[in-house]
Amino acid sequence: MDRWNIPWDSISANLSELGHEALKRWNIDSIAIAKALQEASSIEAFVQGLRMFFELFSFAKLNNPHPSIDRFFEIHTMLL
Repeated sequence: MDRWNIPWDSISANLSELGHEALKRWNIDSIAIAKALQEASSIEAFVQGLRMFFELFSFAKLNNPHPSIDRFFEIHTMLL
């Protein structure tokens, strides 16, 4: 029994073949969607890290680096 609970033996061979083909495509598309979501999540994390880097960069002061160092560790903790 498949996950869709379709009684393949009770439908015509032609319809059964079309159904199986549709399910194969659905499975392939589901895998592609999952990979795309993973990639989008990775890109989002990268962009967020980049934004935080620029925030830290703009926050840095040459004559007083301590607040920047503290902010770096805050960002590092958030990314973990």
